[in-house]
Amino acid sequence: MGSPWTAIAWTLTAAGVAMFMYAAFWDRPGRRGRPAYRCRRCWYDLTGTADRLGSLQGVVCPECGRAHHSRRALRRTRRKRWAVLVSLGVLAGAYASSVWPRVSAYGFVNGWVGAVPTPALILMVPLLDDTPGSYARPQGLPVARWPLMEQVSAQVVGRLSTEDETGWFEHWLFHRVARVTPPSVLTDGTSKRGHVFTSVYGNWARQRRLWSDEEDWARSVYFMQLELPESLPQMSPVHARVTSFRRLVEDRACRVRLHERVYEVRRGTLLPADLEYRERWDGTVRLSDYLRWVNSMQASPREMLPIAGIIFEGDRTADIWWPVGEIREVHGVNIVHETPGTRTDVIGAIEGYRLVEDVDAIRAWVQSRIRVEFEWEQDRIGNRIGWPKGVVFRMQDLPDGPGLDAGFTFGGSIVLMARLEGQEDGVVIASLDPTWWGVRVRDGFVEFVGHAQWVGFEEADGMGFEYLTGLHEVRVESMWIEIHPKGGVVGGGEYAPLWDPEVERVFPEPLRIEFSESEMGGLREKLDAYPAW
Repeated sequence: MGSPWTAIAWTLTAAGVAMFMYAAFWDRPGRRGRPAYRCRRCWYDLTGTADRLGSLQGVVCPECGRAHHSRRALRRTRRKRWAVLVSLGVLAGAYASSVWPRVSAYGFVNGWVGAVPTPALILMVPLLDDTPGSYARPQGLPVARWPLMEQVSAQVVGRLSTEDETGWFEHWLFHRVARVTPPSVLTDGTSKRGHVFTSVYGNWARQRRLWSDEEDWARSVYFMQLELPESLPQMSPVHARVTSFRRLVEDRACRVRLHERVYEVRRGTLLPADLEYRERWDGTVRLSDYLRWVNSMQASPREMLPIAGIIFEGDRTADIWWPVGEIREVHGVNIVHETPGTRTDVIGAIEGYRLVEDVDAIRAWVQSRIRVEFEWEQDRIGNRIGWPKGVVFRMQDLPDGPGLDAGFTFGGSIVLMARLEGQEDGVVIASLDPTWWGVRVRDGFVEFVGHAQWVGFEEADGMGFEYLTGLHEVRVESMWIEIHPKGGVVGGGEYAPLWDPEVERVFPEPLRIEFSESEMGGLREKLDAYPAW
């Protein structure tokens, strides 16, 4: 049942409209006994004089002397000004009755802004501050004493989120304002203007009040902020850090596919959907397998990189996902020259990047400080299951050894090698996912980015651990990891140190890290027990 004020408002509206129609259109010429022609000043009957309209003097009123030169001038509708004013006053009273419940609610908490029409408040939304972080609810003050724009924001969100206070016109008008607002503002709930859009559309989605075409648009609106390297050499894979990913409507689980990998949207950032516990992920997403083909005829020093992807919504529990939008962006990357190195598997001097100068000292530091171990699947009681699923990289704290003055980054295409008894050369057992590791030196402390994280094996690469089981009575003498920063497969680990957004120096040469004898002992036990397990 509606409020009594609603009935009063509709009654006064009907009375005001009726009075206005009476005042403005009731006394028309030729209707209800009125003369067909009359003076427009004193309303004297001039019906018998209309035939003199073509004369030079026209029709002159004998009562007031007003001259009329057209038939239209003699057929003016007589409007009662006092009745028009009264009708407008009644309509004002009708509007006051309709907004009185909102103004007087909770002890007049809304103040005079509660009496402003909703369309007028919607048109004020573009005037709200769109600076990130500008939205904050004033503390310790009643709503009526908030700054004006904060009151406008609260009123728009409150009214449009209430179905009884939102008509089709207000809904349509707000949607038109949203369509001309940039996505960076629409999706930023920390700004005053963005808070209005994200709150209203989020509430409409939860209340199922979005129109069909409006919902398709709202769920496709996104903003992705990328941290791209300013410059890269040709044939380098392009990696970027996603510093922010926001959507206008975030009432469902969301995933994004960029390039060839699917990411989960969590708290405004992207995480690989297939990422396992402690698995190594460097925090970047691959946008392209290579920047520009080396034989490209394009001479421009800048490459415009198209970025394409798909936005999905769905149910994590049922693992059902459906597309709701597309990602279409273009970003520019400068192409810089690389001076060829002494070997094809060595990164040469690159404009804008520093290379490690004392390569032998850094190699010795890595081989003495970084330890590699196998990562195994385990059952509930800790027994190892199957073959290793990856390799863990850890930094050891040693009391002595070579020190570091500055940080560096190493990485690339990674392979697991094994040397068998009686053979000089190693065989490739498996390839690992290409990645990089950063060593930071800050305030005298050394930090290893990627400590205790494992890197998984790529499928169908290398001989596999089963190959070792087929070598009857042939002992595996040693195993090691080889990291090649260049010279691998295009789209693999080429120039992997450059993927580090905080790279200080690049280690340009291949690295070799041996497995410890204790780690090899554990693998030999599995080999000796095969196929019993």
